Amino acid sequence: MSERYGEKPTQINSGQRVFREAVIRGALHYPLLRNETVMAVEYGLPRLLHEFLDNQKGAITIGMHFCQTDPVWSINDTTEERGYRSVPMSGPIAKHQTFPGLVKMAHLAGVELTTVVTTETMKRANKKGNPKGLKQGDGFREYTSKSAETIKNGGLVFISPNATREPNLIKDEQGVVTALLTTLAKKGVAGFGIHFVAFEIDGLQDYSRKAGYNLFQKYRVIHGNTYSIAEFMRLAAGEIKQGETTQEIQKRAIRNVETIVFNELGRIAPSAYLLRN
Repeated sequence: MSERYGEKPTQINSGQRVFREAVIRGALHYPLLRNETVMAVEYGLPRLLHEFLDNQKGAITIGMHFCQTDPVWSINDTTEERGYRSVPMSGPIAKHQTFPGLVKMAHLAGVELTTVVTTETMKRANKKGNPKGLKQGDGFREYTSKSAETIKNGGLVFISPNATREPNLIKDEQGVVTALLTTLAKKGVAGFGIHFVAFEIDGLQDYSRKAGYNLFQKYRVIHGNTYSIAEFMRLAAGEIKQGETTQEIQKRAIRNVETIVFNELGRIAPSAYLLRN
């Protein structure tokens, strides 16, 4: 990697650093974190680390999501280099996947999880008559608030564009990434990065068969492009037409966010994860 510059990345507190290293990277490393780093875009991960985190600028990692531990792989591999192991992080977790003590344990490791009600959560709740009165999207506002705080503090926010596990890469029609970026813009959060991550299990041809925890399974963590938020929105806006107003350009960029996310993940995802015609 290139020589680091800028200031030291933002750090979680000493207790959280010890817990993250001793428990997550220590005791759980063999069953959970056996990974191989693949640079599909050679400058993607270095740019994330050196241009953004080194300068205490936060970033969002957008990754494919087929099993329950995908965010763990993304977090571990993105911050594998020792100087970045204590970067603060936050992200969502589906309410139906949140077992007792998980959010607290994550907090002890410097990862702020927010439980959110996803489409899959609602399906499961409705089968039982939805006794708790859940509504899809519950928790998302809290998640975006934590995301804004994490980014302002120079940390990493992780998100899956489909908000739930999928055995294939599917363009998100719910607009999860769009909603996050729009909310961050309204909160005045700017200057952050966007990094794309995909995963591969060697020889696997059906990712629906790996929806669980995949303990003892070795992953390839594939790093794609890193953009500044300004670059990403220019990419989403596409070609500027003569006479267009700034508002028209911004609206088109917002409409195209999920398409660009889908395209970027499609460039780095394993062929078995791509839908076949």
